[in-house]
Amino acid sequence: MIAATNLLLDSGVGAGAQPKVPFKYAPPRCAQPRFNVLPQAQDSQAPDQAKASYYDYEVRQYNREVEAYSRCIKNYVAKANRDVKQIQDNAAAEAKRITDAANSSVAVIRSQIRKAAASARKLSGKPTGDARGSARPDGAR
Repeated sequence: MIAATNLLLDSGVGAGAQPKVPFKYAPPRCAQPRFNVLPQAQDSQAPDQAKASYYDYEVRQYNREVEAYSRCIKNYVAKANRDVKQIQDNAAAEAKRITDAANSSVAVIRSQIRKAAASARKLSGKPTGDARGSARPDGAR
């Protein structure tokens, strides 16, 4: 699960590249129940009680397989949901880290722009004002 997330992050998602599907999630490895009637239950020579016993045995066996399959699928779905949540949490944390880094960089750049604009105004002898609006040479705004 963590390796899958690392693979996702290493695939270039954090670098602005288009995300790629890094892997295919493994399908469940749950044995599907099979209902097989024993040959003895179909034997015309077997007594009816024996046929019924064989058939009842197969039904009980099938029911056990259905229960095992159901448990296996429930466990698979629960694990898959945990994996999805972990990947989403990791992606959200990475997106926050990238956003925070970008916002910090933007703040540094804006600060440098303000300092450069103030320095330019100071050197040109123009009155200091809003760093975003520059005075036009004819005095109009």
